[in-house]
Order: sequence, then C-alpha cells, then structure tokens
Amino acid sequence: MFDIGWAELLVVAVVAILVVGPKELPGMLRSFGKTVGNLRRMASEFQGQFSEALREAETQAGVDDMKKSMSGMSDLNPMKDFKNSINPLNDIGKDINSALKSTPAAPGAPQPDKTAAPPTQTGASAAASETPAATPATENSAAAVEQPAVAVDDALKDAQKNEMQKAEKA
Repeated sequence: MFDIGWAELLVVAVVAILVVGPKELPGMLRSFGKTVGNLRRMASEFQGQFSEALREAETQAGVDDMKKSMSGMSDLNPMKDFKNSINPLNDIGKDINSALKSTPAAPGAPQPDKTAAPPTQTGASAAASETPAATPATENSAAAVEQPAVAVDDALKDAQKNEMQKAEKA
C-alpha cells in the first residue's frame, strides 16, 4: 500500500529509539499498535456497513424489477388474447354478410315482407325445402342472399365455440 521497504523501516526504528528513548519505546509501540488496531476495526466496520447497504440496494432493485414484471403479468388475459386472435374471422364474416346483403335483388322479384313471420312447413314440404336442390330457382333473391350469410355467421360462431372449448381444456 505505502510501498515501504526494509531499509526505510530500519531508519524509522533507529530514529524512534533516538527520539523516544529505549525506556519508553515499548509503551509507545503498544499505544501505536492499539491505535492501528482501532483504525483497522473502524475501517472494517465501515466496509461492512457499506457492503450491507449495497446488498440492500441490490435487493430493493430486484424487488422493484419483480414488481414491474408482476404488474405486467396482471394485464395478461389469455382469453382476451385468444378472442382477439379469432377476431379476424369475425371481421371476414361481417364483410361477407355486408357484401351479401348489399347485393341488389333481381329485377321483377318480389321483396320479402320482413314484418311477417316465416311460414311453417310440415311433412314432405318441410323435408323438400331443407334440401338445396329442392329450392326453386324463382325464389326471392334477397332470401337466397340471407341464407348464405346466416350460414357463414353460424359457421364462424361454431368455429369460435370449438376454439374456446379447446382453449379451456388446455
């Protein structure tokens, strides 16, 4: 630390013996040793307190980092993320529905009465109307447009339900 060699120590010892004297030299060396010991203890204590404060600061910084990461976790919502990932399907379905609904009806075709309830069918006429081949070609074009739109909506809803059920099981 001070880079003192043996020659310098010998010169200091000779000067100390000449200045203090041989009788009082042991008492002076004891006092000097106690003072050096006290200085070392105080330096060690200061270093320990400094190290402890540094560890506490690191721990506090770690706690702050953990709080920040946990606050980010509170915003995590897997179902919302999943619904948003399926959302393009909804947008596509809405686009298809709006395109189908905006298609003009064939000229001369009667417009459907939206306030009237749909007629109920029984027996063979109901079975015949359920098959696509049985629908007449002269059917109202607006009703024909609404059927695929409803089918697209139903298919999208079914796909979303299936995906949500799979996500809940996982």
